[in-house]
Amino acid sequence: MNLRVASAHAGHHTVTALLPAPHTPMLLASLRFDVPYGRLEAGLSGLHDAIRVRHTSRYPSSERPIPESHRAALVEAAAGEGARPAFLTTPHREAVPDLVLDAEGLPPHGRRPGGRTARPDPRRPRRITRGRDPGVRLRPRQTRRRRPMRDFAGRRPIPGHPYADFEKRPQLASLGTTHDGPADWLRAGQALERVLLRATRQRLATPFAAQPLQ
Repeated sequence: MNLRVASAHAGHHTVTALLPAPHTPMLLASLRFDVPYGRLEAGLSGLHDAIRVRHTSRYPSSERPIPESHRAALVEAAAGEGARPAFLTTPHREAVPDLVLDAEGLPPHGRRPGGRTARPDPRRPRRITRGRDPGVRLRPRQTRRRRPMRDFAGRRPIPGHPYADFEKRPQLASLGTTHDGPADWLRAGQALERVLLRATRQRLATPFAAQPLQ
């Protein structure tokens, strides 16, 4: 998605193909530049500046409602990639935190039960190293009831890990596709990034609650 955005910003007419070689499954996509049958994805060009500044938030968010115009723009961004977003309401909004809490206590796929999920970085007291993402920053622990925010520490206490008050009513959205195959996973990933870039343009913070899926 970021390559498509950058290509549109540079004025290139492109053609994107997902899984273009069935016998080479690791070739996920191809992008052809300035071919006669290519097109300029003008709708992506305006997202270019957001690529450099987009980041995942691990801190409390405001409970101020997201304006309907912003929500409509996010829905349009996902639909442009063939995905279906939905802003969760009761009872689904209340069920997601329970799913996240259950998943947070389980070992990640492929890791033995009881294995470490995070460890303090001795050089930086409040910086945590984890897996293949060295130095990932943990969000503060929540002083209220657990909510669907990624913690990376599981249920183990981390020395020097601060606490903070998180929102009581998080504004949650899900994103899905009609089918569930490799091409659909790629479409979902592109749709997610397009939504995140659009949200960045709207100055919205974007944390994740991916533990149940993982």
